[in-house]
Amino acid sequence: MTSALTNKSITFLLCEVEAYTECSEGTWGEHCKNDCNEKCPDMCRFDDGLCSNTCFGYSDPPRCKKACEAGTWGLNCTKSCSKQCFNSSCDRQTGLCDQGCLGYSNPPQCNIVLKNSKSIPIQTIIIIAVSVASAALLSIVICIIVLRLKGKLCLQRRENVHQVSDPPIIPKLYSSLQNQELENPVYEELNPENATNLQFISVLIEKKNTAMNEDRQSIDHVCCLDGPID
Repeated sequence: MTSALTNKSITFLLCEVEAYTECSEGTWGEHCKNDCNEKCPDMCRFDDGLCSNTCFGYSDPPRCKKACEAGTWGLNCTKSCSKQCFNSSCDRQTGLCDQGCLGYSNPPQCNIVLKNSKSIPIQTIIIIAVSVASAALLSIVICIIVLRLKGKLCLQRRENVHQVSDPPIIPKLYSSLQNQELENPVYEELNPENATNLQFISVLIEKKNTAMNEDRQSIDHVCCLDGPID
């Protein structure tokens, strides 16, 4: 522009000024067109979108890249998961149980008590298992001992049977009669009393032999580990 009076030029400098208003919660950037990161959905900086001073499910604002450790959740991981959650595990942002409930029937909230809940502690299960195993082992040991004792008894019986000598078949009375015959001549007539004695002795010998045979047969049928006695 040139002034007519002074014939001098005048220069005007015009500056463009842009006015920004603060974005509402959850948005950022030019004209607040961008949504905040899910790590801080309501608390990000309006100029670059980074989380302000808090992270949900993360512990390192403003970057929010380090996830909460197991058992923690919430704002900068400052809250602990509920003990009603199985393994004390929950979603790091919402705190809801993500592996089911412990004693409750409505995952992921886990706030309704399970009716007729009778959970057996792991210690009780271990004790029962050890007791059953011990009882089974003890039964096996007792059976082995009984079988061995039974086998020894049968072997001892077998040895006793073989060692037992046959008792004298002729009783003392018969021996006395023989002695009497030797003293008297062969042609001497046997008196009636001696004949009666001989008949009686024969009956006794027959009964004795029959009883011995029955005893041996009963012993032969004894149940042993090695089979019947020969």
